[in-house]
Amino acid sequence: MTRNEYLTRLAELLQDIPAEERVAAMEYYNDYFDDAGGENEQQVIRELGSPEQVAAEVKAGLGKTESKNEEASHTETYRDPVNNDRQTSYSYGNNPQYRNGNPMPETKESWISNGWKIALVVLLVIILIPVGGPLVVFVIGTLFGLIVAAFFIFIALVIVAICLVIVGVILAGNGILAIGTSFAAACVIIGIGLILAAIGCAATVGTIWLCTIVLPVMYHFIVNLCRKPFQKKGGAA
Repeated sequence: MTRNEYLTRLAELLQDIPAEERVAAMEYYNDYFDDAGGENEQQVIRELGSPEQVAAEVKAGLGKTESKNEEASHTETYRDPVNNDRQTSYSYGNNPQYRNGNPMPETKESWISNGWKIALVVLLVIILIPVGGPLVVFVIGTLFGLIVAAFFIFIALVIVAICLVIVGVILAGNGILAIGTSFAAACVIIGIGLILAAIGCAATVGTIWLCTIVLPVMYHFIVNLCRKPFQKKGGAA
């Protein structure tokens, strides 16, 4: 089973859960395959288990979440102390404003405390902006510089390798032309030319191969780094 077949089957099995949860789950497992790399595709499939097992785990996790939400939002009824004939229902769950089934309004002190907290957060943001702004620009600039530097290094290596091939071919050609003049010198020139051409060919192939490995890894790393702040915390459920 390939990655596409695995994810397609998993999407079919998750059709009966909410669309938002299904999209989050598919994004999570798609990123899981991306992080592992194409060469580890079968190993990831063995680690995850069958699509049926993964779908069952996702649905089980959703079931636990829903049961917790229901427990946290259950309602109770209390009798109005002013009008004994009227009963009022309210939800309290884990809200600290409610104790023993009776609503407790926020006090003036709690409002003042919340105001101080908000003011402190705003003050910290104002103080950190002059420091955090240049730091963010520095990090982004460094990442961009590394990408550009790596790209041009690969380009330079390819150019050097191609130049070696060209020089080797030229030397070998001159050696062939010089056979009639000095056979020994011609053989030496031809040998040097062939060696340079072989080194250039090997360097060209090796550089291109290395480029196909390093650049995709850097690309996925930067994309994942930029995507993490926007990912939902519940996406890994």
